[in-house]
Amino acid sequence: MFGLFSTLKIDLVRGLYFAFLIALGSTVNFTSLCIILDFAEFFYDVPKELNGPLGFALSFAATFLFPMALLSIPGLIEGVLDMRAGSRRPSARELTQIDPVKAYLQAQAEANGVKLPNAKWLVKDSAQINAAAYGRNRIYFTTGLLKHARKSADGFEQFAGVAAHELGHLRNGDARENLYYDLLLFPVRIFTPIFEFLSFIPIVNLITRPIHILVMLLYNGLFSFSETLSTSKEYAADRYAFSLLGEAGLASLFNTFVTNEEAITGVYANLTSSHPPSELRRDELVQLTDNGGAPAHIDPVPQEFLTSFYASKRHPFKVQPPRIDPVEESPITPERKEDQAPQSSGPVWLNVPYVQKDQAKALGAKFDWTSKRWYAPDNAAVAALEQWLPQPSTN
Repeated sequence: MFGLFSTLKIDLVRGLYFAFLIALGSTVNFTSLCIILDFAEFFYDVPKELNGPLGFALSFAATFLFPMALLSIPGLIEGVLDMRAGSRRPSARELTQIDPVKAYLQAQAEANGVKLPNAKWLVKDSAQINAAAYGRNRIYFTTGLLKHARKSADGFEQFAGVAAHELGHLRNGDARENLYYDLLLFPVRIFTPIFEFLSFIPIVNLITRPIHILVMLLYNGLFSFSETLSTSKEYAADRYAFSLLGEAGLASLFNTFVTNEEAITGVYANLTSSHPPSELRRDELVQLTDNGGAPAHIDPVPQEFLTSFYASKRHPFKVQPPRIDPVEESPITPERKEDQAPQSSGPVWLNVPYVQKDQAKALGAKFDWTSKRWYAPDNAAVAALEQWLPQPSTN
């Protein structure tokens, strides 16, 4: 009964909000049209009918036609929303986590007769543990959520619970609703800077300033009004996830949320809070179970899904052993042979300054090209080169 009442409340407020947005968008379009036509009359012969019912009818039609035109262009809205959200397609390693969860939810949906929306699963690079549904068929999961799921013993169940919840938002039309709101409010966002500019013009601002204030009051009021439904939408998405996974599949998820949750303070903040307390969300799922609303089939996660899910812990690149290239012996010319260091052990190294290299060489010192140091080739030459022998440290 609570779920039915909540759904009716959401639909009622959603319908009222759409009606207000259409009226607001049409009024802004018509007002902007009248202002433009008034300026155009100084240069052109403008039909008077456009300042009357005909102009309002055209503005009303433009409120609908503009969003429909944008939505009809394949990939345009989705591409803009992806850039705004900062989401991207999953990598091969991330798919080893995502694909098993998708397959498990599909199997649960078929077993319980629940219809899954055709969603596109994306990833957002962010350390936060979060996910969101947006647009007509988009869901993103943060890399922080994927990392948390990999490290948790029940990470598969938590990830599946988050995904099922976001699929519920798509199924209930919440994400699509927000998209339509944005498109219907597009005239307000476009013409607000124009009204602000006209407010600096004497006499003209006597008309545009009150209109601008009224439009912004309506806009902010409608937005706050719609946000009061956010908690109801979250409960509805929880019920959809519950129909797929049951209480057991969501228990660990809400336990994690409760542990990391902070209270919301303030009257306005509570009225417009986007999410209800996780403890109360968990209570509702327990109540659904007690009332016999649990899904009929709760299959355990197949082992192959778990194996694939946690396999993403491994580094995706194979560590190659260090390559040792064979050393090719190059012929030594007679000129260089005398400068090569002896291969026998125990060369006596010398500290020969650059300015004394010719003197040391005349006394029999040799230069090692590998270490870039001078040395005595044999014990017989050490006595003659004694002045360049390393001195013991006095420290």
